[in-house]
Amino acid sequence: MKADPTPESEPSVCAVIVTYRPDPIVLERSIAALIPQVDGILVVDNGSPAETVVRLRHLPDPCRLLENDRNFGVGAAQNRGIRWTAKRGFSHVLLLDQDSFAEPRMVAMLMMHGRRIAARTDRPAVVGPCILDPRSGHHLPFVTFGRFFVQRRWCCSPTDRPTGVPTDFLIASGMLVPQIVSERVGPMDEGFFVDNTDLEWCFRARNLGVSLFGICGARLRHHLGDRVTRLNIGPGVTVFRHTPLRQYY
Repeated sequence: MKADPTPESEPSVCAVIVTYRPDPIVLERSIAALIPQVDGILVVDNGSPAETVVRLRHLPDPCRLLENDRNFGVGAAQNRGIRWTAKRGFSHVLLLDQDSFAEPRMVAMLMMHGRRIAARTDRPAVVGPCILDPRSGHHLPFVTFGRFFVQRRWCCSPTDRPTGVPTDFLIASGMLVPQIVSERVGPMDEGFFVDNTDLEWCFRARNLGVSLFGICGARLRHHLGDRVTRLNIGPGVTVFRHTPLRQYY
């Protein structure tokens, strides 16, 4: 890891990856894609088996590992990681899941557009990439919530919507958060444990006037749900399904 930055230094990004029983090969590939893009990588493990933790302890630089002795949930692990990055002076935190894969220049594109949006709106913004589920080949839209409907905005190409896509919700994986925004909005609600942690945080951020933008030119490969089912309705509808245990939490 590069020398710990100070608040007065150039913007710096630390990726925070929450793990729980990760596929080691997938995780190592994800980290390899991140290493040239960020200033630091922190893995927060949520009580994986001992043999998994041993392997995590040998991840390459610039990785650091925080070990939880049991699964405290995604929100608690993210909060621990965010606090760690703040204490070390990183200006931005990039939240990621253990199976997410950042395409080349994803972080650079997020940072560049985040700076442009901040200059345009005179306030820091939270930005996130265009999400591609590799199993279905589908990109996810960015959404805004109206009183009676949900408006979906799609990225047709990496150069689409160059000023960013205003949105009310960003998936936590790939979300780039300035520390100043994190401090204002507050921590993730740890009571949600897995799902809806990011949704609640984004609603809280929007209620405080924080801008959220999707960036079409930043791409992240990310698995949504445990299974993908395609329904033959018109052009086809894709449903991302979770296991009963995931639904319980």
